[in-house]
Amino acid sequence: MQFGVKDIWFRSELPLDEIAQRLGLQDVIEDGEDYWNWIIGRLGDVKLDVTRTHIEPPELVETRIFAIGHEEMPELLVADLARRVRSFVPGDIYCGKWWFLAGNEIEMEIFQTFAPPDNSVEL
Repeated sequence: MQFGVKDIWFRSELPLDEIAQRLGLQDVIEDGEDYWNWIIGRLGDVKLDVTRTHIEPPELVETRIFAIGHEEMPELLVADLARRVRSFVPGDIYCGKWWFLAGNEIEMEIFQTFAPPDNSVEL
């Protein structure tokens, strides 16, 4: 059964603080633990969490964005975040849900993919 988008994720080698800055987050706080690092900040009236593991290099793991206190992100927020992420992520951007199974094991359910634009030109 498909639900609304809860999470947006992508791969980026940028540090989390730079990702938060490029997203335009305000009032940011940064924290972490033995497996995850995260930045929480405000975009308009929505509080967002930008998180990823620090066990592997950033470009090899997904960076996840989700709205704190919301079961689903409004469609306009998803589109706005995808547009903002596209400005610094050349690869695929995924929208869907992360299901935490046990410990740090995750299953990701993809509802929508924003593929990179096709910059080829037909002659």
